[in-house]
Amino acid sequence: MELEKTVLKIISEVNRTLGQYEKDWVSCERIPGVRERCKSFEHFIELRFNRECYKIPELQKLVEATDGHLFSCTSLDNPDTEKRRFTLAHVEMLDPKLIRDEDTDIKEMLDEVLKIFGGRKISFNGVKKKIKFVIED
Repeated sequence: MELEKTVLKIISEVNRTLGQYEKDWVSCERIPGVRERCKSFEHFIELRFNRECYKIPELQKLVEATDGHLFSCTSLDNPDTEKRRFTLAHVEMLDPKLIRDEDTDIKEMLDEVLKIFGGRKISFNGVKKKIKFVIED
């Protein structure tokens, strides 16, 4: 898995669908077959980000194991829900400390993904072209 291309692909698909957002109206899948009504712009981005991660073979099992809660959208900088855009979105990977001790498989997969990504937090801009992102711990 080439990290930069993979992350760009995920972000590109999320940003491509921003125009579909409508509060309390549109619903999205976290994982196939699990739809949720979008309660906020952040919620929409979180759902879409997890769904796009599911499409990546190296992440699919982990997204399934976490029921589509691998990443959460923690905040948006300068959100404009009318125009469906933002300056920066901040998503954070599930903290391994929150996984029950008996779920060692999930913890091991999370550790592996953390090694691949090099951090738990991803910030990205809300554009379709010239996407910029930062991964940090």
